[in-house]
Formats: sequence, structure tokens, C-alpha cells
Amino acid sequence: MEETQQNSHVVEGGTPVAVVSSVGVESSKAGSEEQVATEYVAPKGYLPFVEARKFAVSLNLKTRKEWRSYVKGEIPHMTPKPANIPAHPDGIYKVKGWQGWKYWLGTADVGLPQRPQLQQ
Repeated sequence: MEETQQNSHVVEGGTPVAVVSSVGVESSKAGSEEQVATEYVAPKGYLPFVEARKFAVSLNLKTRKEWRSYVKGEIPHMTPKPANIPAHPDGIYKVKGWQGWKYWLGTADVGLPQRPQLQQ
């Protein structure tokens, strides 16, 4: 029996957001190959990273401090945090898509603006 493992990145808007693993097991009994592909499964009780991030971005919060206030229910005009969204996403998604607070909240810089060329 031979087992191989291959990792690849799922890309959202040109940015890797999660790792997908596929494991192939070759069976000598049946003479066939069984392929098992598993996409990242969310931590128990929480949405997968990509879905949870979409929710976080929809809140239009700009900083980690604002996120903490939201989680504590300190922002009156906002609905409470759903139970399937972690209060501490940096810990829950640490190896499952986490790329920092700016990425989580959708405020990450896409790139540096291009400087106009001076005319001579």
C-alpha cells in the first residue's frame, strides 16, 4: 500500500486563504486507486475561515480594537456576534487561513499606489 500527500492553496482574489489536502491511497487488493480529498473543515462549532471572514468584512470594522468592542457587545447599533463566529479568530484560524487582522476585517492594503512619472 502506497500513500501520498499533496498540499495546495485555495485562492480568493489572488491571496491564499486555506490549505486543501488530498491523500491518495493505492490498494493492492482491488488493484484500484482510492482518492480521498478533504477540504479544510471548520473548527468545531465555527464557520470555515472563508465564510467567517466574509461575515467579518461585512461589519465594516476597521481595527482589532473595533472587533473586540463588537465581540463584547459594546457597539449599540450592531447585532450581536453569532455563536458560529469566533471572538478570537486569530487563535481559532491560526493555521487555517489566518493572515492578520487587516485581512480578517477586509482593510488590508491591496498594494502600494503607483507614483506618477514626472514629465521632463
